[in-house]
Amino acid sequence: MLARYKNLDKKWTKYARDVIAGKVVAGKYIKLAAERYLSWFDRTDIFFDEERMNKIEDFIGHMKHFEGGFARRPFKLLGFQRFVLAHIFAWYYVDDPDKRVVEETLLFIARKNAKTALSAAIILADMCVNKEPGYEGYIAA
Repeated sequence: MLARYKNLDKKWTKYARDVIAGKVVAGKYIKLAAERYLSWFDRTDIFFDEERMNKIEDFIGHMKHFEGGFARRPFKLLGFQRFVLAHIFAWYYVDDPDKRVVEETLLFIARKNAKTALSAAIILADMCVNKEPGYEGYIAA
């Protein structure tokens, strides 16, 4: 696994590996998602675009939290947040490098885990970094 990606920064796979190794407590569906995510590195019809992911992370890193104990502090991505972002933004088809593998996302995140901040970051990053024509992003709570 990851043979094509030997230079890939470990930050994009650490959370999934830790879930599978039992270092991160996770339910059945998160474990299955981690297994699926790592299996994608073996596929030849899709590819992981690390350059795009670094742009997304850099963009989000310039954002600041706006309320609570983290107000005015930079948005630093946690492992599970990188995992979510990589699912959404990193995977593209080899035959159509502008078409993402994941086109729609529905997230369920427990309370007090920065849902609103992450959702806003996802929508802003998609709109400002990817600049997809006709972009539509929605948040519901």
